[in-house]
Amino acid sequence: MLQVQIIPVGFEFNRILAGILQQPSNIIILLSSDVETIKDYDERGKLLTIASSFIKKIQSQYSMDLTRELYVKPCSFINFKTMIKNICDAINFAFSEARKREDACEIWINVSTGNKIFANAAMYAACFFSDKIKLFYTSAKNYTVDLLFDKSKSIQDIRDCFEANGLTYSLNALEDYSKIILPVIPSERYSTIANDILAKLYASCDEKVNPNWVTFKNLLKSLSENLDKTTRMRYHHHMLRLEKRGLILVKPFGSEKKFILTDYGVIMSIICAILKEYLVEESDINSHD
Repeated sequence: MLQVQIIPVGFEFNRILAGILQQPSNIIILLSSDVETIKDYDERGKLLTIASSFIKKIQSQYSMDLTRELYVKPCSFINFKTMIKNICDAINFAFSEARKREDACEIWINVSTGNKIFANAAMYAACFFSDKIKLFYTSAKNYTVDLLFDKSKSIQDIRDCFEANGLTYSLNALEDYSKIILPVIPSERYSTIANDILAKLYASCDEKVNPNWVTFKNLLKSLSENLDKTTRMRYHHHMLRLEKRGLILVKPFGSEKKFILTDYGVIMSIICAILKEYLVEESDINSHD
């Protein structure tokens, strides 16, 4: 089985190494701050330099390791919707690699090395694949901030520790870290038709993933070449189910209706659009829900 680990790279170094050691993987995907994050943190460029240095150190450390493949992918750590998309892109990459190798795939996401909203985003993305995606947290004993209360440490000592290790550090060759597996709450998968609808509504969003209103007629045209009464009724049934689940809003538009994704619907549509083929692979294609 192909073992993949997805790791957000923030202001942690030893936590990343500890997670790699505790959860051996064939493929390691490092998620690095994207251009949007860099712009928003321009005044704190030094912190981004430190995060970038951690990636370089990890690449250097594993460059000669023939048992692992290491990839760096962009990720927003500020915009939640973009973050969901970036995580799904990484998951899609992992599933694609497994398919190329004709192998099963298990993905582990280290949620301790990113920020708090990353952990929430990872849970959303993982909930449809609870049998394949595992979340874990690398618990630490020593935090760099605690050195502020150590009178024997100067500000420069604390700064040096942070630049070398990040928010946490180890006194015993990474033995100060322990692995905690977080349960992924499984979510009921939608039908193939519902997945298609959500993916098409996602395609109607603007570049910042803000949803737009779409008429039922235009939505049908994008979904099917056959616009007969039976087809319209079938898709209308699924639209009603999505509305009841709080994924879309509906309002009259002349003699028909138009639809827009809710905030929750946007998140689900991102997942369906990027990972649709793997959701369809195991979903009940005869489902009417």
